[in-house]
Amino acid sequence: MASSSKRHKADDDAVETEEQLRETGEESMEVAEGLREDQPEEARQVGEVQHAELHTLDEYSKTVDSDIVVLAISEYSELQCEELWIAFGVGKHFKVIPVHILHTQLGTPKATALPLFHALTGCDTVSSFLGKGKTTAFNTWTKYPELSESLNSIRTSKGESLNEEFMAIERFIVLMYSSSSDSSSVNSERQALFTRGRAIDQIPPTADALMQHLLRAVFQGVHVWSQSLIKHQLLPCPSDWGWKKDKDQWKPLWITLPQSQQACRELIHCSCKKNCSGKCSCFSAGLPCTHLCSCICRKKEEVESDNSDLESDTEVSSESEDSLDFSNRFHQME
Repeated sequence: MASSSKRHKADDDAVETEEQLRETGEESMEVAEGLREDQPEEARQVGEVQHAELHTLDEYSKTVDSDIVVLAISEYSELQCEELWIAFGVGKHFKVIPVHILHTQLGTPKATALPLFHALTGCDTVSSFLGKGKTTAFNTWTKYPELSESLNSIRTSKGESLNEEFMAIERFIVLMYSSSSDSSSVNSERQALFTRGRAIDQIPPTADALMQHLLRAVFQGVHVWSQSLIKHQLLPCPSDWGWKKDKDQWKPLWITLPQSQQACRELIHCSCKKNCSGKCSCFSAGLPCTHLCSCICRKKEEVESDNSDLESDTEVSSESEDSLDFSNRFHQME
């Protein structure tokens, strides 16, 4: 009964919050209407909260997008409201988040760096690190607080200080994959983890791939989100920030170095169960099968090679016997 009572109370609280949100939204809707056109969703919602200040010092917003929560925490001091609450999620995942409290708990440096951190560790437009969720990333940030200074430096310089701050970013990524490592190079850590038997999809990206990833994170976390309170954003060309134009679409530029299968062609091998053809990686690359292959044609080559060696040994043995027989006869003649 106690559990049922608590559940009913939580439902009543949620309904009351929903009503407060509706009232606040209706009050601010006319003021915020001018922000709707030509504006990203995150910027529009944060902008509505900013303009709703005209009506009350305690604000409520509703969303299911974690980007809104991140931006609200980061921009809280700019919103000039005493309290800011966000109704987040739906159903059993519904919760009311006190943005003003989270901003205070994080502190200004960390709160300011939060959007870039969020983009770096994965958002709608920037990929995440396989198997490394937000909890792992945030715990690593807590153990490596130097990251805040580097992220804020990148934010302040609009990405111009990337080369100077890249070592700190590398160190953070290394710690995400190996918390006890003392390395500051993702390339070195890749090699160390791989030689210890770590799967290829469970080691850090190369430094080159990480730089392209960081460029995309800066584009989203700095150039886009830092203008979340601006109606008409002025953005740089994405091609300078880890993106490439493919016909009429923008696609991520994953890496600028040649692919390993092109640069290290001797590593190409196949596991065909029949004769190599069609989709066979060796056949497609125009390369002969090697000892790394386990295909039938490779086994045939080994058998043919063994037979050839056997025939060669037989011929040599036969020639040796003929030579010995001739030598014996020659001595007998003497």
